[in-house]
Amino acid sequence: MPEERLEILSAEELRRTVNRLASQIIERSGDLSKLVLLGIHTRGVPLAKTICDQITVLENVEIPLGAIDITFY
Repeated sequence: MPEERLEILSAEELRRTVNRLASQIIERSGDLSKLVLLGIHTRGVPLAKTICDQITVLENVEIPLGAIDITFY
């Protein structure tokens, strides 16, 4: 039996949420030249990239992006 899916945010709501997150990071950071965003593998990396991209759109500045792998070896 297929799993039922529940939509928590529409595409538009998700876009607005990412925009708000990026805006709040900009407001609270002050000096964007000292800002770095890190995403935790696996789902956090695409989210961090999306936020970085939005900051670039809003402020015309490239934010360094990194990834953290928290799995145990």
